[in-house]
Amino acid sequence: MGFWVEAGGIYESDGEEGVAHLLEHLIFKGTRNRSAREIARAIEGRGGHLGAFTEKEFCCYYAVVLDEHLEIAVDVLSDIILNHRFTDDQLAREKAVVLEEFSDLEDSPEELAHELLPAALWPNHPLGTSLLGTRESVSRMTRETVRNYWQELYGPDTITVAAAGNVNPTRLLELVDRYFRYPQNGARAREISDIPDEVSPMKVERRQVGQLHLLIGAKTEGALAESRFPLLVLNAALGGGMGSRMFQVIREDGGLAYSVYSHLTQMRTAGYLGLYLATQPAAAVQATDLLTRELVDICRNGITAEELREAKEQIKGALVLSQESTSARMTRLATQELYYGRFMSLDEALKTVDRVSGNDVIRIARLLFMDQIPSVTLVGPVTNEPAAIRGRIDSLQSRISEL
Repeated sequence: MGFWVEAGGIYESDGEEGVAHLLEHLIFKGTRNRSAREIARAIEGRGGHLGAFTEKEFCCYYAVVLDEHLEIAVDVLSDIILNHRFTDDQLAREKAVVLEEFSDLEDSPEELAHELLPAALWPNHPLGTSLLGTRESVSRMTRETVRNYWQELYGPDTITVAAAGNVNPTRLLELVDRYFRYPQNGARAREISDIPDEVSPMKVERRQVGQLHLLIGAKTEGALAESRFPLLVLNAALGGGMGSRMFQVIREDGGLAYSVYSHLTQMRTAGYLGLYLATQPAAAVQATDLLTRELVDICRNGITAEELREAKEQIKGALVLSQESTSARMTRLATQELYYGRFMSLDEALKTVDRVSGNDVIRIARLLFMDQIPSVTLVGPVTNEPAAIRGRIDSLQSRISEL
């Protein structure tokens, strides 16, 4: 079961960077009814698991328990959201914990590359701001800032409750009504500022590590657009597995990388497709040449009928297999309610995937790589590679246009 709050990073104002994530930490520090230890033991002492995570558009507080412990799960989740309390000492300790997360991120060049890409795609906008904030913004965060954020964005109109498993809906509603007695404080999700069109062409972080980590990103439409299913197919065909274009050409044929893949990130009104690989600095330009060659080919000629079929089967298989996880079911229930206000059945989703055509994939590929200029992030022992790599990316439009 999850309590999903429309209070993610994109709703932070200037000076609040990182407050959504810090609040998620602090909510577990204790309530008027339970200490931090008692919160943990109430769930873990019954064989369950309690946790939370922060995304751009929401925070989720969740519990995984045996069905017989549904009531205590509702009680605890309601308690930490409604009645959380933290001291100045706890705030100081948790700020130190978050600052350690910065260090952890900086020690992982792959994660750092993924952290930098949104900042390149949406410079000077909350979409591009790290969920951690900055070291400076976290260090100066006050109890008043955190409390004000909670009061303004946490409320009955901004929280969705989702549950999956052996749960009786009527019983769940009764328990939520009993324990989740939220004051009518008028909280609602903030409006986000207009999303800018401009992008930063390149972000570079020099690190003395063994590989150069390269991530190319192209903006997509958001999860509300009809293009989301062709995008899923393009992502699967391009870098979604061992049979994908990127894996076969760069790793299997070229032997240039161990880790190579694509991934699709979609929010309500925006998203991006990321193309990642890690290689030796001396091979980075060659790997980029191989990758851009495949992008040009897909934009010109599309993917083969066999690639289209296999990409669809990969997506459908993942959808079906995800039904074996109650956590995945719960997440799908919540996100569909938050994004679409309705639930798309598994059969409807499978049929929609099947309707994607080869022409749909070409159209989306051209939208990403011919009608815009992708951004690039590089992390590692960078020397002269950025200019050469940027040149390959900049030439995409003219090469694709030679139809």
